Amino acid sequence: MLLIFEYKSYRVFLKEFISYSQKQNPKYSLRLFAKKIGINPSSVVRILNGQRNISSDLENRIISTLKLRTRKARYFSLLVKYDQAKRPAEKRIYYEQLRLFRYTKLKTLPPTSDEYFLHWYNVATRELLNIVQGNADSNKLSKLLIPHVKPNDIRKSLTILRKLGLIVKNKKKKWVPTDKFVSTPNEWTNTATHSFQCQMADLGRTALDAFPKSDRDISTLTISLSENGLNNVKEIITQARQDILQATASDTNVTRVYQVNLQLFPLSGFCKENA
Repeated sequence: MLLIFEYKSYRVFLKEFISYSQKQNPKYSLRLFAKKIGINPSSVVRILNGQRNISSDLENRIISTLKLRTRKARYFSLLVKYDQAKRPAEKRIYYEQLRLFRYTKLKTLPPTSDEYFLHWYNVATRELLNIVQGNADSNKLSKLLIPHVKPNDIRKSLTILRKLGLIVKNKKKKWVPTDKFVSTPNEWTNTATHSFQCQMADLGRTALDAFPKSDRDISTLTISLSENGLNNVKEIITQARQDILQATASDTNVTRVYQVNLQLFPLSGFCKENA
């Protein structure tokens, strides 16, 4: 059985998948694979040899044909993006994402899990359980969160987290997270996270007065950019997000839950004379 997480090239993975399938079933062939994904065999050969890239539509058909699910599907998509990235900066970002993906235990939520983001404290409670490791009941958890939350709301959060498979009871019958990190799938709708992002933006605003500078790091930049400059800054933010996750994955003896908000948005319309 092929393990996709061991590969750093989607072309090599596809080549070895076809070879493996032929060994398992002598009737399987490159021609059959091409038929399943809806292209001619010569195009498959060119893809495997690095002479042709694949479109997002073809990528989805390949994922469906190979029956890749959740993390495996996302990893394959990252392999494609890494291979087909044109700029060195893009390649570095996707490479770091691949590396983090391989070594970080991560739970991918199904698109039907909107209720997880309904209230900010659902997410914070799961993260808090990473620290207390079940040594706290709903009353203590409610007092640890800032701002404080009603114990009954914490109990509702625990019910949601359990239902989504994000927490389980350990041998001591205490709630603990099933995974270090949680990820949303590519097909997640904007409405699913919009409310959560608004809540976290509001908490970021109140943090200015609620916490001393020693407990927070809030800074702002007002800049002007071209479309190319905008894409470059987005890449930098993506890289920063990956670096933070990587630092978190290797951190030990954690003592507190923090929220990191990364924001980039327009403050003006387009200036036509420069557009």
